Amino acid sequence: MFDQNSLLNLRDYPIREMVPFLVGCALWVVVYVIYIRDAIKYRLAEMPMFAGAGNLAWEFLWGFAFRPDMGLLIVYGYRAWFFLDVFIFFLLVRHGAWQLARPELRRHFVSLSVGSVLFWLVAYYFFIGEGHDTPIGANSAYIAQIFISVLYLLQVYCTHDIRKYSWPVVWLRSLGSGLTTVFMYMHYFDGSHNFMLALASMSLAADAACIWVFAGKRRALLLRQNL
Repeated sequence: MFDQNSLLNLRDYPIREMVPFLVGCALWVVVYVIYIRDAIKYRLAEMPMFAGAGNLAWEFLWGFAFRPDMGLLIVYGYRAWFFLDVFIFFLLVRHGAWQLARPELRRHFVSLSVGSVLFWLVAYYFFIGEGHDTPIGANSAYIAQIFISVLYLLQVYCTHDIRKYSWPVVWLRSLGSGLTTVFMYMHYFDGSHNFMLALASMSLAADAACIWVFAGKRRALLLRQNL
């Protein structure tokens, strides 16, 4: 039986699977740091609000209420994500109201943000508690991820001034999620988690589309600046 106090659970998750997972998670830490730096520097938060709320709720529950079975490094990694995300969400509440097109909704942005976190906390708590998740939280993680990927794509597509967004964030978060998806396909290759793998694949496709859309808009911006 796996010792819960071990740093990594290499019995159930061999090193060939751990490597893409850990690298993908590390890239998301870099993304979080860039989010924080840019939100402070430009007073503008690019994380989609509803997706950010789901992300924060997931990290709290899997960092503190439930325990992943991959080892202490993953437990403390999830907790580190949570504390970084608390700061990101604070900055999102302060500088993210621009995401809502209608002024009457912007006036309630704080309430909508907090309400979204509470919604996700309740939904994920019962989803996990009733046994619908994997031992590392993969099912609920990719529910959160599909919202991040799709909403981020829609925001980039609908935003004329892409200077609101960070190019490193666009491709680093896609690479990070892509590597964790590689882990999912390696570990859950037996066809027992097709729902999660379908969400992972759709998220990957949305991330690829986001890179393509952003790159096109970035090229057009550089051409206009050089005219």
